[in-house]
Amino acid sequence: MSKRAHSKISSSGVLNSMLNSLSRTNESTLTAKKAEAQVAKLTAGRGQTISVDENSAAPDAAIAQFLQDMRAVIDEKGFGANVEVELRLGRISSCLQDARCRPSQEGVDAAVVLSDEQMKAVGAKFVPGVTEMDYKSFVRGVEGMLRGDAYSEHKEKQVVHNMAQSKRVVQDVDPQTNMRGKPMVQVKERLGSIDIFMPHCQYDCRVSISCEFPMRELEGDMSDMPAAENIRHKDRVSAVGRDLRVDLTKVLEESTNKKLFEVEVELSEPAVNGWLGQPDENGQSWKSAIETSSLLWKMVKYFMPNSGQAFKRHWDFPGATEAQNAYQGRLGIRGKFSGTMPVGFARWHIPLVQSREYFVSEKTDGVRYFLVVAGGTTVLVDRSNSAFAASGLDLLKLVLPEGTVLDGELVFHQKDKRYVFIAFDIIATGPSAEDSHVEKPFVERLRILNDFLSEEGPYASGIRNLDINRHAILPILRKKWVPHRHIMEVFRQIQRVQKRDHSLGRIYSDDKRVHYTDGVVFCPNTKYVTNTNQEYLKWKWSDLITVDFLATVNQAGDGVQLSCGGPRNTHIELDSIVRLDPKDVPVVHKLVSRTPNRQAVLEFAFNADKGLWNYKCTRPDKDCANYIRTVLGSLVNMAEGISEEELQYRLTNPNGQEWNNHMKRMRRSLLEQHK
Repeated sequence: MSKRAHSKISSSGVLNSMLNSLSRTNESTLTAKKAEAQVAKLTAGRGQTISVDENSAAPDAAIAQFLQDMRAVIDEKGFGANVEVELRLGRISSCLQDARCRPSQEGVDAAVVLSDEQMKAVGAKFVPGVTEMDYKSFVRGVEGMLRGDAYSEHKEKQVVHNMAQSKRVVQDVDPQTNMRGKPMVQVKERLGSIDIFMPHCQYDCRVSISCEFPMRELEGDMSDMPAAENIRHKDRVSAVGRDLRVDLTKVLEESTNKKLFEVEVELSEPAVNGWLGQPDENGQSWKSAIETSSLLWKMVKYFMPNSGQAFKRHWDFPGATEAQNAYQGRLGIRGKFSGTMPVGFARWHIPLVQSREYFVSEKTDGVRYFLVVAGGTTVLVDRSNSAFAASGLDLLKLVLPEGTVLDGELVFHQKDKRYVFIAFDIIATGPSAEDSHVEKPFVERLRILNDFLSEEGPYASGIRNLDINRHAILPILRKKWVPHRHIMEVFRQIQRVQKRDHSLGRIYSDDKRVHYTDGVVFCPNTKYVTNTNQEYLKWKWSDLITVDFLATVNQAGDGVQLSCGGPRNTHIELDSIVRLDPKDVPVVHKLVSRTPNRQAVLEFAFNADKGLWNYKCTRPDKDCANYIRTVLGSLVNMAEGISEEELQYRLTNPNGQEWNNHMKRMRRSLLEQHK
């Protein structure tokens, strides 16, 4: 909280003025509630869904913009008061129903920012609180924070009488004797708020700014006070740090005997003061607002990691045209994403890799994007050529040169518990012709990428020189490439793990990178090739080979049809060849039925034990299914079943062609032992 002082107005005068103002503007809380209910009735028909299609924003940037928009209001109303900036977890629900609002499209990661007016327009309300079961997981999260030195524990119990006109009476409760302390009167005025709808996460968020005036002792007795609107008994545990505090509160409502569980993140007074004290010149206040908002969002990502993903947005932001020109102009293809695409590694590729200069790396199991800095903005561009926003993107425009285009993937760092961008290639490092690198061989591009992301490169040096909080900016790491003869080094850094769903996963781990991987990739020492590159190869473990089919609701409406891409933009139906596991049919049917055109690109994997295909996930980053050639290639890869042992042996052994003979002898030996 931050206090806004005003030398000519006393605190008592401000308090009386505030109470009088509130009395004039609010006839009664009951009247306000009746009006709100009337709005809900008028808009309830629209309150079931919230549009998520390309409506997202980077949450940290949206919160920063809200903070900046509120500066004038704070200056006007905040003198003599503590300015409180708070984030609460809860759910955006229909005004007439307890159910959480649904997204207009299922399976889409989204962060839709809604103002108070927009919430009313869709007939929605923010309901703070989490479930009791989830509350326990939040408690474990806070316990993890308290194990370090950055946070200290604070516990308190209170009884809060919420009165009319934004006034409340607070009594501290002694945890040992359960005796109540002196009643203290407090006035708290909410200046504004925004809500963030995140259907892919357990909870949504509300960020609010309030003026909290100093407490004063209650004059007279509690019995002389008018009846409270509600009485809440609070039992709170907090993790208090330098910049913020996380409050976990068990609440008992006295009138209903209802138990509630609340999660709040509040900025510290120095953090709020630091932002409010920044001048508007040279973007200083905006930089501070982004860093301040990142403090709040860091905790949201800590408790709900999926909130750190990228979210689809419209191509209607300032600088969008320049951003599109930055990558499309370099690659010479307009109107589409034309990043290089690998083909599946087949056995006949082995002599090719052995005879050519190839580099190998783990295949990051993330989402492919171009990272583009142009037009005074930063944006991620996916394979469907859609624009994406993500937390930590905005400050990149301060450290990376205008015209920067990196090719890579956004992936969750398993150690740092946040999303990072893994850059595996570099397209441009500036706006001029000599800043383009697509015509250079890969070994030269790799050197440029290493220099660009070194400690002396623009990214790391910019963060140091501008004193940017590393939690406020998207981490960018380079992919680690080695000559193909060192492929065993890559596999040594991959370990098998069991996921929460008990399926098998592989994690790549070195000194900086810790993330899921689904294979290895082989990049030739050639220029950057747009679209499909027949010499750029990917090998995947057979249990991780997947195909992207187009799933469509059938004519009868009770099932789905699967198809892939064919010549001249046709669709090739695969129902007679690809059989979906019956247990997955209802899931796929539900997903596809909720899309606007009743079809969607989905990822499937083949279960060789059952001879059936299983649904894996949606592919919102793709607007078309795999082409028939890609499907056939994947089937060949499955049939060949090249193991990691065979791959390493053949590529590192001069007598690699002897692999089959060795395996035959070993099989015969095992059979003899069995006899």
